[in-house]
Amino acid sequence: TNSEATNYNVDATVDNAACEYNIASSAAITTCGGIFVDSGGPLGEYSNIENQAITIYPDNEDEYVSLYFSEFELESPTYDNMTIYDGENTSAPILINGVGYTELFQQTIYASPSNDSGALTITFTSDAIVTYPGWVAEIGCTTYGPCFGFDVTPIATYETDIGTSDASAYI
Repeated sequence: TNSEATNYNVDATVDNAACEYNIASSAAITTCGGIFVDSGGPLGEYSNIENQAITIYPDNEDEYVSLYFSEFELESPTYDNMTIYDGENTSAPILINGVGYTELFQQTIYASPSNDSGALTITFTSDAIVTYPGWVAEIGCTTYGPCFGFDVTPIATYETDIGTSDASAYI
């Protein structure tokens, strides 16, 4: 039921989380569900001479996009590769740089808690000769709770021998 999905059906009345987002079909999407696929879709191979980019935004503020690659097979990263950025564009910090082969198979990539947008930007390029099956990634979103990334200050240090610290208490 998401109109940004490649397989959007205007007559759909139920969201069954089967939305498909093809890197060749959109420059930006907003979702926390569905699958992210290469230009060949979930069953085909990507094409030669591709230069694609997409940004995936979370549905809500304080959410962070995640991608779980249930399938991932590219040619050598010398020829075909994917880069994942921690933010809204290719100026954002790089999380995954120029990977190929099966490097992301069964891996989950998360937008970091320092990423104000919660978005991930993905680029993909391929050469003119060989193609592979590409990828299928499950799109999700996560939140980082109050215990993630906070600073702690020691309130007491306990010593058994002078000059050695055996334990500290933190708040």
